[in-house]
Formats: sequence, C-alpha cells, structure tokens
Amino acid sequence: MIANYEDLDSEFKSSAETQLKNLEARLAEINAVISKYEAQRNAITPKIYALKQLLGIRESNPSIKVHQRSELAIQNGVDPSQSWRSPADVAADILAERNGEPMHYRELATEVMDRGDFLPERSPAATLNAMMNRDRRFIRPFRRGFYALKRDHPNVDISVGARRRKRNQTSTAKDDN
Repeated sequence: MIANYEDLDSEFKSSAETQLKNLEARLAEINAVISKYEAQRNAITPKIYALKQLLGIRESNPSIKVHQRSELAIQNGVDPSQSWRSPADVAADILAERNGEPMHYRELATEVMDRGDFLPERSPAATLNAMMNRDRRFIRPFRRGFYALKRDHPNVDISVGARRRKRNQTSTAKDDN
C-alpha cells in the first residue's frame, strides 16, 4: 500500500488522474442516460397499470408490477405494502373515512393520486369515475358526480343518474299512451 500520494511517479499520477477523469465523465454520461430512461419508465408505468386496471387485465408477471408500483409508491411517500391496491380500493377507503359523506369524483381522484395510487395523466378523474361506475360498492346518492359507499346509504337503491333515466323512460311511456 502506498503511504503517500507524493511518493507516486509523476507520469503514473498523471496517467491515473486522466483515466479517473475519463471514467468519471463516462459514468456521468451513463447516469444521464439511465435517468432519462428511468423518467420515461416512471411516466409510462402508471399509465399502463391504470389502463390495464380499467380494462380488467391482470399482469402476467406480478413481480414486475409489484416492484415497479412499490418503487413509485416510495417515491410518492406511500407505504409500498399498500401499492398493490386498485384506485377504486383507495377511493373506497377515502369515502369510508368520510363517514358517509359523498365526495365529487374529481376531488376523489386528486385524493387517490395524493395517496400514491396512479391514474392516467390525461384524465385521471374520468378513469376513476369509470371504475367507480362499474364497482357495486359505490353509489351516487344525491347528485351526479358525487359518490359515496353503498353501505353508508342503504336506503338508496339506484344511483341518481339511473333514477333520472328511469323517470324519463316512464314519462315517455306515459306520453306514448
């Protein structure tokens, strides 16, 4: 082991310093490329996941999904063990915390994303709205666009939009007679 930097041959020092600078520059270039691709991966992964959730497609390799979602959850300050849940599950938790008080789907989508779940960037609210429309846990008890958990509103049988359609159908049937 060399006891002192000055004890090295000046030609060797010069060569080592040049090599060190070259390697550090190459490492910086590689890190820049890696960060560019990581940023692209981080932008694309949630979109793919959200679209697969919307279409009901299950991942063929769940370890990739879990790893990527865990990584993204950590970046968003969310417990990675909760990162496997669907946006509709997170929305149900949010509504459960509100003790039966309805919430507009746009505010709900914002809260879901704040908690670390992922919805497409272009229309997160519309995606969550579509998910909740198909999920029997949710109901629109009072006004269109406002969702609550069905268990919190047991006396409401049909969502508000469906009631209006049903009322319109019966009124047109009476007009035909």
